[in-house]
Amino acid sequence: MSEILFCGDTDLKAAAAYLAGVINLAKYKFNYLNSDTKFPEIKTAPKLLILSDYPSKNISKKNQKKIIEWVNEGMSLWMIGGWESYYGLNGEYKNDNSIMKILPVKVKNKDDRINSFHPYVLCPQFKHPILKGLPWHQAPSVGGLNEVTLKNKGEILLTAQKLIIKNKANKITSKTSKTVPMLVSGIHGKGKTLCLMTDLAPHWVGGFVDWGNKRVQAKAPKANDVEVGNHYAKFIQQILKWLI
Repeated sequence: MSEILFCGDTDLKAAAAYLAGVINLAKYKFNYLNSDTKFPEIKTAPKLLILSDYPSKNISKKNQKKIIEWVNEGMSLWMIGGWESYYGLNGEYKNDNSIMKILPVKVKNKDDRINSFHPYVLCPQFKHPILKGLPWHQAPSVGGLNEVTLKNKGEILLTAQKLIIKNKANKITSKTSKTVPMLVSGIHGKGKTLCLMTDLAPHWVGGFVDWGNKRVQAKAPKANDVEVGNHYAKFIQQILKWLI
């Protein structure tokens, strides 16, 4: 078994190319399951399981129980936002779902997707290895997210704040709305859990994918080439390092 099992984001010729490309750039070995593939019977746990737009119906109750056992024993679990993450469009991962019970956030009991033409700006909450060395004074923005609430033992690493821009008489003004959780960490047994409420691929990723002053080329085996900002790549690499 490779260090990482990455599930979802359609396939490697589509949205999954972004995260897969950065994982490969960081030189981690990984296995990949597209969004239409059932979660297999695996005897040995990876160091990190990533669920990103991966339908809950693909994971049997037996395998959900196995995933919880793996996290309890030390595997890390990272859920990334999307239409088939958290509650999503059709109630994918509800609060009574076994996997949601060990994550540090609670979902709504209805569609939790926010699709916004105004940007949501990311704001760090305190010092953390995932956030270290990144220019948060030039904060990136995203175009969509899953709206969740924090559980008692979760730690909010990033919030998102909607920037509302108005153009009146050729004069541009802006104001911000309330903040929502964007990146939340937790612990279950010996394992780490992490929830990112936006996607790392278009369209929700918005300008976040281009965050940086340099361009980075990334390509995973059997995946499309992608070009991303160097700070976007570093952010993902620091998440992987912290979780693994």
